[in-house]
Amino acid sequence: MIAAARNVKAPCSAVGGYGAGLRANEVCRLKIGDVDSQRMALRVEQGKGAGDCAMLSPVVLQRLRAWWRVGHAQGRMLPGGWLFRAWIRWTR
Repeated sequence: MIAAARNVKAPCSAVGGYGAGLRANEVCRLKIGDVDSQRMALRVEQGKGAGDCAMLSPVVLQRLRAWWRVGHAQGRMLPGGWLFRAWIRWTR
């Protein structure tokens, strides 16, 4: 499914969510500032349980950076630093 995607956003959100163990609504709430590439962690707001951090693999970081570059170049990045906020309507 990931290889068949026609854009960068869909596989990035899927790989990011799966690779970090996030639920769909947690992926939709990710902001650029939540990515900590030095600690290789994602800050998760309103996540399940007490933990507010998720591990960030190099592959997920690479995909997030690719989506940011493409989305930013195409003017598709959302105000406020949201990475995937437009998809929140699908998770309710």
